[in-house]
Amino acid sequence: MTGAQQYGTLYAVYEFLNRVFGMETYAADETYIDTGVTTIKLPDMDVTEIPSFNYRIGKYGVYTPEFRDLMRVHSEERFIAPINGTLYHNSFVALPPDTYRSAHPDWYSTDGLQLCYLAHGNQAEYDALVDTASSVLLEWLLASPNAGSITFTQEDYDTWCGCSECAASKEKYGVDSATAIHFVNDLAVATNAKLREAGDPREDIIYWLFAYNKTETPPVRQTENGYEPIDDGVDMRENNIGIIYAPILMDYTKPMTHANNAGYRDIFEQWSSITDNVYFWGYDTIFADYFNVHNTFGTIRENLKVAKENNAVAAMLQGQHDQRALTCFNNFKVYLAAKYEWNLDEDYNELFNNFFDNYFKDASETMKELFNSLTTHCAWFADEYSVYGQGGIITITERNFPKGAIGNWMELIDRAFRDIESMRISDPEAYETVYNRINLESLAYRYMLIELYGADYLDGELYQMKSDFRRDCGRLGVTHFREHRTIDGLWSEWGL
Repeated sequence: MTGAQQYGTLYAVYEFLNRVFGMETYAADETYIDTGVTTIKLPDMDVTEIPSFNYRIGKYGVYTPEFRDLMRVHSEERFIAPINGTLYHNSFVALPPDTYRSAHPDWYSTDGLQLCYLAHGNQAEYDALVDTASSVLLEWLLASPNAGSITFTQEDYDTWCGCSECAASKEKYGVDSATAIHFVNDLAVATNAKLREAGDPREDIIYWLFAYNKTETPPVRQTENGYEPIDDGVDMRENNIGIIYAPILMDYTKPMTHANNAGYRDIFEQWSSITDNVYFWGYDTIFADYFNVHNTFGTIRENLKVAKENNAVAAMLQGQHDQRALTCFNNFKVYLAAKYEWNLDEDYNELFNNFFDNYFKDASETMKELFNSLTTHCAWFADEYSVYGQGGIITITERNFPKGAIGNWMELIDRAFRDIESMRISDPEAYETVYNRINLESLAYRYMLIELYGADYLDGELYQMKSDFRRDCGRLGVTHFREHRTIDGLWSEWGL
């Protein structure tokens, strides 16, 4: 059993254990292995596993290093060298304005929120910009000798430099991204030369930049056979430039093959015409409200298939990255994403049944009914009211979630608790685990009742509902209620 690198060898062992002992990991605290077998006949096997994506990133807070290994996914640091600990939006980490702006004002955009990738047309300043940035990249690549790539990416603002040189580039290419491509091409050449001088053996470093906000669209033109770069200056292949395609405004409740997302799929095809290294960064949660169901379960595979068709070597579906205890069936989403990033040919129904049977055990059938009812309802209101499923849009409204529907889901939660009663005696430890998993799923519906229909309850009753909710969040380990906002902010809003 061996692999191309150490993790490949580890995955070979896991594959062997799966095929011989049925080992399968469903969650951080749920790995199945057949322990009842007393005699094993070792089969004659010659198996080669090639994952759908070379780099599979697990971007949920539930991941621990061990759980990542079991699910065969990575943290980004396994293949990207961070710049001073920062992987993304790191141009100012590499070239801090407080350090360089006074001596090199042309390095920064007219509004000061980004770099000027053309140094305002000042050739001497541009050369100094390339030289300084390449020295920074050299430092951090040498600090990460096993990394095969590094990022140099814009700041997280939807703005770009407005200088005359950048304006001229946009007039020529039609998009802002051309300036970043030109710069990173030169940056890669300079950094590679310094790596060789330092005796570093790596020759195929990928230099990642962002297709995000102002740089989402590439500088290409359409041909009879698809797309091609407008000129050689924006072809990214020669210097191994990669693109992190992050369509943040896409409707992720619909697949990229849907009419709603046709433009994003087209942009994917455009980028794949100028680079062989695409990193698909998808968005898999409602970042403005972690108790808000984001019905992307049925689109994960289709979106990853589109990514694979368009030169994606890396894939990451960003979920609740700062949350350890996941409601809204997000633990199933974690499982789906990892399985499809490894093998796009996995069967959804088989994954669905295996996960629910092992994760919810005696409550499996009831929780399947709840999941199917919930996702069918979410698909209904999305179509009925033309709700756009973008990660910043909160869909918890009285129109989308009538009280009667929430009541039906709470009844299924109660039934699931009854389903596991026999486990209380037969397997008390498993009972407590599954009880907590069901309770964790209940939080989304209890939250809806409080947020949408709190006025329907007496003051004392509502206060008890909120207090019970807070108690269970604390006991289950819920730490955040939206991205970068701890759960204490919700207690403050609720007056607790």
